[in-house]
Amino acid sequence: MFSPLNLEINASLGFRFCSLACSVVALCALVYSGLNDALIALILIVWAALTFSLVLPRLSVSQIVWDLDRLSMKLLCKDKGWVSALRIEKIHLLPGVCFFKVIPVSGSCIYICVFPDSMSKNDYRRLKVALSLGKLSFAATEATHS
Repeated sequence: MFSPLNLEINASLGFRFCSLACSVVALCALVYSGLNDALIALILIVWAALTFSLVLPRLSVSQIVWDLDRLSMKLLCKDKGWVSALRIEKIHLLPGVCFFKVIPVSGSCIYICVFPDSMSKNDYRRLKVALSLGKLSFAATEATHS
């Protein structure tokens, strides 16, 4: 196979466009909802807090080293350095985006959202194949360690 995978995740224009489009639609819905200004301001403050607490941590992974033969994965997180992963959960392979959740040794969740323009076409294809085939391998690893 093509193991190990050494993937660098770069900034994505697709992600920025999707985030901006969702924000514009949400803001338009708020403006035309007829709510009073104080409630709109409160909703905007909550929206900003959720954006910074939920979206930005998902952007913290800059590199993935995944050895499919040895069933190991390491993530380079901007704030934690290299982190070893125990398993992958909730893999969503959609046209134009790969979204999956990694459970590291520390137990906290790391969400990874990868758009095609955040890496080379070959690396993106290899990631999609590995996610579709590697999910079973991580499930087998989890079952043997439980």
